Amino acid sequence: MELQDKDQAWQDLHKLIHDNDCMVQESAVRGLILAFPDLPYKTQAYQDLLNHIREEFSSVRVMAIYALDQVFGEWTEKSQSWPGAT
Repeated sequence: MELQDKDQAWQDLHKLIHDNDCMVQESAVRGLILAFPDLPYKTQAYQDLLNHIREEFSSVRVMAIYALDQVFGEWTEKSQSWPGAT
């Protein structure tokens, strides 16, 4: 499945991943997994996932860790994949 409006999909997922409701955040992280290959802003999407591994809600944290594992193959900036990596 290819995204028709990649910019709009990114904007929606980026907004939802920062929602106050942990179930919405978890669903948005799942959406990032599916949409990641087509997203125009992979750097920001990857950073959003990294930020959520410190999330207070364990379900969101676990989903973010799982998502990072799933999207790593699509991530072209692997040298930037972890803070402090060279």
